Amino acid sequence: MARRTLISWLIALALIGVGMLSTVPVSADDDAQATEFSASRAMEHIVEIAQHPHPMGSSEIVEVRRYLVVELEGMGLEVDLQISTAPAFYGGTGTVDVVNVIGWIPGLKNTKA
Repeated sequence: MARRTLISWLIALALIGVGMLSTVPVSADDDAQATEFSASRAMEHIVEIAQHPHPMGSSEIVEVRRYLVVELEGMGLEVDLQISTAPAFYGGTGTVDVVNVIGWIPGLKNTKA
């Protein structure tokens, strides 16, 4: 029975691995056009955002949000902030604001998304 369980877990992990690999975008060269994915450009943002921990409710998360808004607006996207509250899981009591940063690419036609 233990062997069958082990085999089932190994198959499941293999399928998850294949699924993850199939969704990774292809990395373009550093000179890729702005409309193409570039791993090096993406890494610049990750390095900037990951400098410090930024748990919910912290001043660091406010700075990360500001960075994202500035970058998205600089790319010509419309930015919307979706604010909600959540329990203060990290070092606090009560609730904290949780803010989703949404970047909208303006459409070219006056139709539904």
